[in-house]
Amino acid sequence: MFPRPPTATNTPITRLKWLAVWAPAAAVASLFILEAFLDFYIHSFTYNVLLVHLFVIVAFTAGTYFFSRYLFAVISQEEKLFRQNLELSALAKRFGALIENSSDSIAVLTADGGLLYSSPATTRILGYTAEELARVNVFELVHPDQRDKERARFAELVNSPGAFAPSSLRVRHKDGSWRWIGIVSSNLLGDPSVQGIVCNYRDITARKEAEEALRKAHDELEVRVQERTAELVRANEALRSEIAERRRAEEELRDYRIGHGRHHQHRR
Repeated sequence: MFPRPPTATNTPITRLKWLAVWAPAAAVASLFILEAFLDFYIHSFTYNVLLVHLFVIVAFTAGTYFFSRYLFAVISQEEKLFRQNLELSALAKRFGALIENSSDSIAVLTADGGLLYSSPATTRILGYTAEELARVNVFELVHPDQRDKERARFAELVNSPGAFAPSSLRVRHKDGSWRWIGIVSSNLLGDPSVQGIVCNYRDITARKEAEEALRKAHDELEVRVQERTAELVRANEALRSEIAERRRAEEELRDYRIGHGRHHQHRR
């Protein structure tokens, strides 16, 4: 997924092993052997002299071997540290690139709300540079309607080592507008490598505006439904009244006809 960090298989330290120890030792040992055999055949040295030369060569080789073991152990340790430094450097660059190009931002705060660190995304989200934010307390940027509540929430988090707290709040942008941010804060004050409150946050203004628009549309629909329901109730009542009125008229007409018919029969 990620490229492997560079190794130190061909570093100056590795080459130093051979150039500084084994190559000189091999050269000196070769000269001793050559000198011994030349003396033996040319000057007719005795076997005792040859043995002395061989003893010197063996002693020199053994000394070189034990010295190289010690020296190589030191060099190996240096190589290990060198590789670790390379890996840490590559890891730092990798995560630095991830943080710098992330749409989310990271901030590290002190226990009283001061800024220790902010990632580059802060400028994209709120418009401020890290230097500008370092000169203010972050709660000065929180909307007045939420400031006291967020201070209390932050104080509770500070007093809870290892805890985290999600929240959403309005923060003043550099241009003066108010932006909604969704934030998750973690208490890492007790972590020696951090010693702060780590805040991961993102701009959720568009989502909040969509939610607000949806809420208004829902409220407007509710009002319209209530108005339409009231209209239907009124229309239903009017219809019932009209039906009742028609029934009364029909009954009166029927009664009139019945009464008129009886009167006509009586006259006959």
